[in-house]
Amino acid sequence: MKVLMTVYNNFRNDSRVLKEALSLKNNDYHVTIIAIKSEDTERKETIEGIHVHRFNVHSFKYYVNKLLLYFILPFLLPIFFILKTINYFNIFQKQKFDIKYILKIMLLKFIENSKNIFKNKDQNQNKFYDYIRLFSILDYNLKVFFYILFNKFDIVHAHDLNSLIGPFFSSKLKNIKIVYDSHELYLERNRYKKYTPSEKKWRITVEKLLINRVDKVITVNKSIAKYLANIYHIDEPLVIHNIPNNNSVSNRNLRAIINVKKDEQIMIYTGAITFNRGIEKILSVMQCLTGVHFVMMGYGNISYVTSIKKSIESLEINDRVHLIPPVPSNEVASYIATADCAIIPIENVCLSYYFCSPNKLFEAVTALTPIACSDFPEMRSIIEKYQIGVLFDPNSSESIIKAIREILQNNIYKQNILNSREEILSKFSWKKQEKKLLYNVYKQ
Repeated sequence: MKVLMTVYNNFRNDSRVLKEALSLKNNDYHVTIIAIKSEDTERKETIEGIHVHRFNVHSFKYYVNKLLLYFILPFLLPIFFILKTINYFNIFQKQKFDIKYILKIMLLKFIENSKNIFKNKDQNQNKFYDYIRLFSILDYNLKVFFYILFNKFDIVHAHDLNSLIGPFFSSKLKNIKIVYDSHELYLERNRYKKYTPSEKKWRITVEKLLINRVDKVITVNKSIAKYLANIYHIDEPLVIHNIPNNNSVSNRNLRAIINVKKDEQIMIYTGAITFNRGIEKILSVMQCLTGVHFVMMGYGNISYVTSIKKSIESLEINDRVHLIPPVPSNEVASYIATADCAIIPIENVCLSYYFCSPNKLFEAVTALTPIACSDFPEMRSIIEKYQIGVLFDPNSSESIIKAIREILQNNIYKQNILNSREEILSKFSWKKQEKKLLYNVYKQ
């Protein structure tokens, strides 16, 4: 049986998509993934037996350039002839037009205005960012639409709303089963610029139209499943928890990598290095945590990472804060294992964050590392039940400091996580999630 997965990223750090694809491949499904081509990725490659195709996605800039070529230049051509005729017949005897100068000014003005749209790529500072991204999403979905139309697949599996539109319409035309995998509350996610009421309304309308007509909806936890069921009046989506596939932990000596002394302690953050993840708050409390090193291991926007580095310098904590590049998803727990505390300081800025149950929570359990995390429902349910960490208010520096110190100065959380590890990983193991994916979705 042939499965097509669509995902609107370059498929380099998306562990959920990879885990689901591998589970299907290991059960004799032929899986193809359509992702986005970036500068550091191949257009076509095979990853652990999974065929990956990456499309070049054109942004709004591409279409502006096309507009210049096919519409603006042809518009300027008749102006050129009109002005040339005026000069030739000397219609205005007292004044001749400098044709080259006029056309040059008109053309340069258009190019300057179009460049202003793209000169700042930061979405928090570029008012055109949403339009640029929308064009890119539509371009991707259009290409996926035709790809499905002219290729044979039995099931289409769309990851998040931004990769659902094209697959939805092509699958309906070809009468193919389609699965919608909502990794988060897509319309309630972390954004620099919040949607206006009208922007949010039409996006909700689109998601409602599609989610009520797909064959199966799956998501990452119970809170999000209930929310989607309530807001869109659908059956509660199937929950496939975002849990590491590999429970084994190899030796990755983090202390040696960052050169930390034996009497010093390590606190680690893994995942996306981006805004509203609480990173700035942790940096601000580092001066109160003497003898503690803070490791950030992950990927992030260049401008944001640069701003973080400036904050580290201004706070004069360069010697105790370390930025490490991302590692393959199956190795993350091995790095966490040599830390004394795993920190998850996500801020309560959107519903998607408030309802989150991040992969890093289960990676810390796998690594036998106590957890200090924001007091949000899904994380609270695990932390409180098994007493494997301390919750804190992400808006309170005092609460964060207290939670971190509680873990670093008290060995009981390490002991609790040792005692509970097998029970937690057995209850939330990827093998169980894989069975649900296969029998409740694909083999129905």
